[in-house]
Amino acid sequence: MPETGFPISVNINFKNMGKSAAFRLTLHRHILMGGEEAEEFRADSPPGATGSAVLEPDMSQFTSAASLRDTFAKETILIDPKDLVPWAGQKDVLIFGSFYYLDIFGTLYCTLMPKTGAQSPINFMTLPTSAHPITRNTK
Repeated sequence: MPETGFPISVNINFKNMGKSAAFRLTLHRHILMGGEEAEEFRADSPPGATGSAVLEPDMSQFTSAASLRDTFAKETILIDPKDLVPWAGQKDVLIFGSFYYLDIFGTLYCTLMPKTGAQSPINFMTLPTSAHPITRNTK
């Protein structure tokens, strides 16, 4: 559970459940905290799979997300501490994002991070601890 007055950070685990590698893996992850900030929610609209990572079949990785002043301006794990925003006790905390990658033929795919569950007294919409397949085709 986050502590009031401190930034929120989460680890996001994911796994390639497919039979082939995911190339040029690009991750987008965001945290919005209740009230007016949650009204800023919008789906990612990245240019596609621009990363350099390769995720082999059955391979797992993780990334982190943190509460930032402008969650859409930062697409890196290299975060300046002055950009962190403390949690003010809002009930709703939305954790969301997407995975973009190419298959061996160059087809672009996207998987959205699902939002699941709620923990009282905070409504955390986040990934469960299990991994999620990278399977949705954007064509």
